[in-house]
Amino acid sequence: MVSQVPTSFLVLPDIFRICPLKDAVNPHFAAAAANPELGQQNTSLTAHAYPYAEYDQFRLICDWMSLLFIVDEVTDDQTGKDAEATGLCVIKALEDEGLEDDSLMTEMVKSFRKRLVPHGTPDMLRRFINRVKQYMHAVTKEAELRNQNEVPDLETFIPLRRHNSAVVSCLALVEYGIGVDVSDEMWENDILLSAVWAVVDFVAFSNDLFSYDMEQAKNLEGNNLITVIMKEKGLNLQEATNYVGDICKELMDAYLKAKEDLQQLDVGEDVIRYVEAIGCWTIGSVEWSFEGGRYFGSFGDEIRKTRIVRLRPPELPVPL
Repeated sequence: MVSQVPTSFLVLPDIFRICPLKDAVNPHFAAAAANPELGQQNTSLTAHAYPYAEYDQFRLICDWMSLLFIVDEVTDDQTGKDAEATGLCVIKALEDEGLEDDSLMTEMVKSFRKRLVPHGTPDMLRRFINRVKQYMHAVTKEAELRNQNEVPDLETFIPLRRHNSAVVSCLALVEYGIGVDVSDEMWENDILLSAVWAVVDFVAFSNDLFSYDMEQAKNLEGNNLITVIMKEKGLNLQEATNYVGDICKELMDAYLKAKEDLQQLDVGEDVIRYVEAIGCWTIGSVEWSFEGGRYFGSFGDEIRKTRIVRLRPPELPVPL
């Protein structure tokens, strides 16, 4: 029983029951992971989230994931103003190949852009850049709230988390990864959008379940749905955790229904392939969370079996 677990623990929802999809790993994972320029964690996540991508596409998406991990680490310690400057650096480098800036971040983004542009359609590239802009805007807002020690209400948090998770930009690269071009007309289709947002929110909110312990130890839990639910609903930690699990179940059901509905319509093979492919992000991110060590260290296998997470004590600040 949950009530018998000490308050220094939380019990995760049965996420593998909630998400019934089958995981797969990209066959090019080992070759890419051998490259010292790529981090093991982001390469592993890419392998789970894009199991269908050919080597060149997989390698380039790995580079984008590396950039996202760097942006996440950098902006976690930045003020809103500094996070905004980081975002502008990324966006300008994506939009302007001739940007003169010798910073490492700019050089990495320019290199990524140079290799993506020849292989992406104009519409896909436009959507990707727009979604990166949304991501960086949300990261800036997250930094502002963190600096103010403010936990947003649920209505404010949902769209913020939807974009600062970066999953929206990652789904924009799915078209590149499988070689399709979803038309602008289809991007106005309510069923397609329902599938996309269900995947985005599922990945973001299930991540909040897995990352809560790490974030509370670092005093970063304000950008976590569990914290927002505790504040808004007046629930304790375990009750809020269960509540988030219920939300994840609703989101998975919504994705599966939208996918089924689209298969009954004349939407074209590209759309069907795209919607099938984005589902890899759901189970892929879950599998990676237990095996990668980022959230559970060496206890991933044990927590996967028991679902019990022992909360770490707060980390001491680095002495000045």
